[in-house]
Formats: sequence, C-alpha cells, structure tokens
Amino acid sequence: MLACLAARPMSPRLDLPLAVAVWLSGFGLLAWTGSWLPLAGLAALAAGRLVFLDAGTRGLLLPTGLSIALGLGGAAVMVAATYLLFPLVVRVVPELRPATAELYRLLDQHWPRPALAGLLLLVSASEEILWRGRALSSGPKWEWARILGCTALYSAAHAASGSMLLVALALVCGLFWAALRLWGRSLIAPILAHAAWDLLVMGWLPLV
Repeated sequence: MLACLAARPMSPRLDLPLAVAVWLSGFGLLAWTGSWLPLAGLAALAAGRLVFLDAGTRGLLLPTGLSIALGLGGAAVMVAATYLLFPLVVRVVPELRPATAELYRLLDQHWPRPALAGLLLLVSASEEILWRGRALSSGPKWEWARILGCTALYSAAHAASGSMLLVALALVCGLFWAALRLWGRSLIAPILAHAAWDLLVMGWLPLV
C-alpha cells in the first residue's frame, strides 16, 4: 500500500498550509495542555507524510560530505554567536533577559535530559523537513524569494506561541537554516545545525 502511494507524485500545494496548520494547532494544544508532545507528534506525522510519500524529500535526506561539513560548521557558528552575543545584547536591551526566561518557561525545561533530547531532535528534524524541504526545491529561479517567503511564514506561524522572542528567533534562525539548505542542496546541513543549537541553547546550557 505504502509502496503504491510512494510511487505516485504528490502535489506540493498542501505542504506549507499543512505546516502552518500543524504549528497553529500545536501551539494551541501547548497552551491548553502545557505539553510540547502534541506539537511534536503533529510535526512528526506531517514530516513523515513527506518522507514516506515523496522521493524528492528522501533524496534531500541523503548525507554528503558537503552537507555534513556545512551542518557542523553552521552549528558551531550559531552556538558561538548565541553565547557571545547574548550578554552584549542584554546590556543594550535589558528586556531581553526576562523575555528569554519566559521563553524557557514556555519550553518547559524540567523534562529528563534523554526525553528532552529526543523531543528536541524530533521537532528540529520535522521542522526542517516541513519548512525547508521540497518547499525550497523548485529550482534556482527565485530561490531567495522563496526562502524569504517561506521563512516569513515560518516566523509568523510561531506567533501562536505568544512569544515575540520566539517569532524573532524563528525569523533569524530560519533564514540561516534556509541558507544552509540552499548551499548544501540537502536537509542534512540545516537538521544538524538546528538540532545542535536546540540541544545546547534550548536544552542543556540555557542562557538564563
């Protein structure tokens, strides 16, 4: 059954509307249940739809030396920039510290570390597949226009969380992850950078 479905080309028209619906529903359920599990589950299901039914998405998940190097290098740049710039920016914008503390409260850092790591890896990989997978695979024409459009939509979908800091982070980080996706022609680079940043900054070594 899955083999038959996978053999049929799947229209990309629903990809971004589905991603938006998942994020809006997931953040709504987060506010209601206080848990990230519904968002993680919905994101994984939507990403699984692409992985199992779209050959192009599976092709983007094949690792190459370039994509791995870009991912590891991108992760190092993101993590270093975050820890170096945060104390400097807080001096100029003191409101950033309480906003960051509130974001950590929203993300709920009281999970056991193995469970938190698994959740962050699942969500980060699903995000990249949904938002920076075949949505950016229409060819070289207007590539950066698609990147800007998809990233703006990705950022706006985070407004449902109620955290404007998360919206800003989604915009800045989303542009960087999309650039990695473009340069590496693969999802491996943004998945590695996204997962590493989430694990360290959002999980094990919080900023506040």
